[in-house]
Amino acid sequence: MQPYFYINGHDFKIEYEAEGESDLGIVTNDMFVSADSYGYKDIQWTNFTGETLPIDVYSRIDEKYVGDPEQPSDHTGDETFYSIPRTPHAVLKYWAQRGVPCKVKTNLEAYESGTYIIKEIQYSNITFTLIKTHLDLIQYENPDEIEQTYWSPTQNTQINTTSNKHLSATAQEIQKIPDCHQTCDCVEDTPPQYCQASIQKEVETLQKYLRRYGYLPIFTRIYGRINITGKYCYNTTQAVKQLQQDFGLTINGDCNEEVRRALIKLSNSEETV
Repeated sequence: MQPYFYINGHDFKIEYEAEGESDLGIVTNDMFVSADSYGYKDIQWTNFTGETLPIDVYSRIDEKYVGDPEQPSDHTGDETFYSIPRTPHAVLKYWAQRGVPCKVKTNLEAYESGTYIIKEIQYSNITFTLIKTHLDLIQYENPDEIEQTYWSPTQNTQINTTSNKHLSATAQEIQKIPDCHQTCDCVEDTPPQYCQASIQKEVETLQKYLRRYGYLPIFTRIYGRINITGKYCYNTTQAVKQLQQDFGLTINGDCNEEVRRALIKLSNSEETV
């Protein structure tokens, strides 16, 4: 069996003697004992927080990238980047600069297949035609799937505070959603590909939480599958209207401060369960 190390579908040539590292959450506490006894530590394993892979990639200036045309998940990529042939080195540099998720698939036992982000990148010419690119890859998960645990749960009495220091990470993300509304003419049976609304990262965040709390369905009989697109379209408006109705708010389908507060209340209920 030939060794392989695919990133986003391209078989990169790497230095196989590179070392991987696992980040473990280990907590140690000094335990109190009497003066005539030996001391010891209480050791607790809390979690595993992913792999770190420092690797060296070698490519030639006449080599072409043949993998997947991956772009950043926040829709900020250059849609024309892959329209011309690129070297593997150029693609790695693009991924590093744009924060493109790197899907690793390998049969090398020292490494773990999964999704990574390039944390550091360095490059040098070994010869005139050979480029060495050093990468530090850190294991990564889609933000939509991460359970936010950086801040303690928020109490209902803290929702109206003007300071964000008491808000959970989820609440802070919701609070950053600006006022927005439907800008397209889509109706219930308009095919998704005909929607003229622009893609906005903040609308994508709004849709994520509307879906999490049961207001934006995954599938409807008339519309079919409803994806999180970042477009403030008909289904997003209907989801906001249902939220407004449930919370006794003005029903207009627009995202505003009242809607944000309602979503934060839902997040509080979720985090204190």
